[in-house]
Amino acid sequence: MAPKGDLVPDPQLYALDSAANALRVVGMLRTRRTITVTEVSHELGVGKSTAHRLLATLVSEGFALRDPVHRKYHPGRALVEAGLSALGEFTRPTGGSGLAALAEHTGYTVKLLVLDGPFARVVEIAEGDEHGRVGGSVGQLLPAHSTAGGKVLLSQENRESLWRRFGGRLELRTDRTISNWAALLTELDLVRDRGWATNDAEATSGVRGLAVPVRGRDQQIVAALAVAGPVEKMVEEDRMQTLRHMFATAYEIQVDSSFG
Repeated sequence: MAPKGDLVPDPQLYALDSAANALRVVGMLRTRRTITVTEVSHELGVGKSTAHRLLATLVSEGFALRDPVHRKYHPGRALVEAGLSALGEFTRPTGGSGLAALAEHTGYTVKLLVLDGPFARVVEIAEGDEHGRVGGSVGQLLPAHSTAGGKVLLSQENRESLWRRFGGRLELRTDRTISNWAALLTELDLVRDRGWATNDAEATSGVRGLAVPVRGRDQQIVAALAVAGPVEKMVEEDRMQTLRHMFATAYEIQVDSSFG
């Protein structure tokens, strides 16, 4: 028993304080998109070890995602899904029935993506058949420089913007990942010239991808429509036919949504 007169921390008050701090961090993620341990420490007036524990808890619960390369935290799947659910169909980028139709036609996993820092974030997904699907989920963050959808989204940025976005570092995901700036700039020039992008097992071994842009009223790229499948199924001989269906679907998304 503590000596009389000593202040004993109330476990319930401590739990409430921790919950309040966690909610403040969630608010930071929602408004700033990326945060660091140092920023959380300063904002909440707590030590870095406490800030790290708060962020680790949010990561474990799916509300935050840690980028180990740049040592930053991004909104996690649970937070993004909650935000998209709250938005409904009013401002959320949506592919409607087009994604499902494309997945059914190609057999591949189909995703609609937008840029989020150095990542491409999945905002909608439709799965293909059991032989062509590769998985994924709404809110998932994919490395923009090594995925087809990410390359499409990055293709309209200049060198300075790209450097700031990646902090001068390109994460190596497989032995096929583009990991130097000269190669990435060359790849993005190619994407701009031909109007579509590829991913040949650069983000995940054994998975190929294709992506085309979804444009807004001003013809700026606002999202990317991507398909992904196993390398043994997504063969080069079928590429142009798949791309024709993808461009048609991207146009439907542009016309049918707020993008158009």
